[in-house]
Amino acid sequence: MGSKCNNLEWNGLINDFANQSNGNSIGSIIRRLCLAISVYLIWQERNCIIFRNEFREWEDLYNIGCEIVKMRLLSLTMKPSKAVFKAQADWEVLFKIRTNGTVTH
Repeated sequence: MGSKCNNLEWNGLINDFANQSNGNSIGSIIRRLCLAISVYLIWQERNCIIFRNEFREWEDLYNIGCEIVKMRLLSLTMKPSKAVFKAQADWEVLFKIRTNGTVTH
């Protein structure tokens, strides 16, 4: 996510997320996406275990989560900034960039 995580316990992680800015910056958007996708995948995995007696390895869930984040990021149109270009490199995606009313890839 590009942010330092001091807490690996679920409650502490949620508190850390809640105490950070929730604006429209790319970091905030990625952080919220990662949290939402994590909750969704945990819920989905729980249901697979309970109802189908199937489970996936954490590495598989991590990779699925990263791919979902990438797909969601591809739909964004962003203003150019250092943070946006860093996020593009970190996540290996190309945002639609809006400059002077024009959108480019």
